[in-house]
Amino acid sequence: MANVFDKAAELGIVPVLSIPDVSHAVPLVKGLAKGGLPLIEVMFRTDAALDSIREIAEKCPEICVGAGTVVTIEQADAAMAAGAKFLVSPGFDPELVKHCVEKGYDILPGIATPTEIQNAVKFGLKYLKFFPAPTGGGTEALDMFSGPYPGVKFVVTGGMGADTIAEYLDVPCVAAVGGTFPAPMKMILDDDTDGIAEVTRKAVAEVFGFRIAHVGLNSENEAEAKKTAETLARIFGLEVIPHDPCYFAGSLVEVMKGQGRGRLGHIAIGTRDIVRAAKYVERAGIALDWENAKYYPDGSLMCVFFRDDIAGFAFHLLAGPQKPKSDR
Repeated sequence: MANVFDKAAELGIVPVLSIPDVSHAVPLVKGLAKGGLPLIEVMFRTDAALDSIREIAEKCPEICVGAGTVVTIEQADAAMAAGAKFLVSPGFDPELVKHCVEKGYDILPGIATPTEIQNAVKFGLKYLKFFPAPTGGGTEALDMFSGPYPGVKFVVTGGMGADTIAEYLDVPCVAAVGGTFPAPMKMILDDDTDGIAEVTRKAVAEVFGFRIAHVGLNSENEAEAKKTAETLARIFGLEVIPHDPCYFAGSLVEVMKGQGRGRLGHIAIGTRDIVRAAKYVERAGIALDWENAKYYPDGSLMCVFFRDDIAGFAFHLLAGPQKPKSDR
């Protein structure tokens, strides 16, 4: 059964924000969406929270809006009636969780101990909030939680910033990182949609860790490809690594033994999470060539090309870090 927190896991970041006045709600979420995060958790920490949820749900239906800091059953019911798609509570309240599960609400309760995780699992929950993450043991605690509870994914919150995104998302059991960092309060108060979009965009970039993994060069034949790879290897002190359709000069350059993809060659964009990155570029309107995607022996995705070239170059996403391996 689909779970709204699957969307959070796809995005990697959950903006967790207070809205001082309902007038700021729409400019805020438009900035988040423009920056790549069509999702918000509105905390019940201001009198405007409920009206803000309603405003977002009515005027921006494309935004996945939820209610945070939900501590009572009454708040849960009111938030869902206002249009919230999910609920987040700071701690684990069995009565609140039981009510939400019975009502069919998607709830993300906060946990900090194995006992709380075990109790949450009894309710059939597969997503939990680890709060507060830094003082609760950080990544080491998450690694230990994942052993006895392999089916549970965590949204980590509490003191998170753009500089901690990579650290936590590199832990396999972490679905997303939540925090206020995508939208500084001054920008919210100023209705600075473009500023929020820029801050959000930079935070989203941290999720993927995009980098140029290698450049691909085309050649006339195998002899030319080998000569080119050897020349580059000699200049830059690299090893020539032969593969069936190409030669690598270290991990920097892949020289094809003929005309590869792209009129001018190809550029491999490495990312720490290729599955999440693929969904991200598709949301950006880029079609991917899934028919020719390549996979590792364990079935995990290795690389997938953009369907269309850009400025004469083919582009593809590459899972990483990996040792040089032909993406043909």
